Amino acid sequence: MEDKDLKRDPVEETVEYKAVIDSVMNEVYTAMVELRLGMYEEDGFQIENPVLKDRIMRARTLLKESPGEAYKLVAQMGDCHSIWGLKQRLLRTKHGIEWQTPAELNPDVLFD
Repeated sequence: MEDKDLKRDPVEETVEYKAVIDSVMNEVYTAMVELRLGMYEEDGFQIENPVLKDRIMRARTLLKESPGEAYKLVAQMGDCHSIWGLKQRLLRTKHGIEWQTPAELNPDVLFD
């Protein structure tokens, strides 16, 4: 199944959604990066892998200016579910927008 075959929530075409989605996604990506950085820094955890260490340092530097780019550096498989859940919660609680996740709209599709 291709992306174009997936059902999308029609709310994504509304003026209200379009007006807030960039700020919502910046908040989502910031939270995800902060979570990931916190996991790496927890209990004095030492990162031996130089590639991972570099990605973490670059993500920390990019976070304020470009949360989406910072997130790309620390993204992991399965993050989509956390991202969608946080996005859904922020849209509902801060903006009164009821948005359905791709997983909710496509129950027969496995996302990772």
